[in-house]
Amino acid sequence: YVHWEEMRPFVFQAIKGNKLPKSIKLVFSLAEEKLSNLPNTKAAFLNILFKEHTILCTTAISQEAFSLDKSSERLWEEYILKFFKKNAIGIQKQES
Repeated sequence: YVHWEEMRPFVFQAIKGNKLPKSIKLVFSLAEEKLSNLPNTKAAFLNILFKEHTILCTTAISQEAFSLDKSSERLWEEYILKFFKKNAIGIQKQES
């Protein structure tokens, strides 16, 4: 695992040329100390995939113990949606 601050220059270097990459995938993981806000959660991820001139973002969590309760997943998704809104990142949410 690497902090985004450390990877940012490398990622920008890879995509700032005259030719866009065909695809790129970034997987961000929530810092361990912030997981306490998400009950029964071992890890929380934001996956960003750029492919065919489209960016697809998905959220996911890994549970500590099996549960049918999806409240942590909803909380994580709501957090990401608020982050996008706060930072004026336009999205189109796809319902499953």
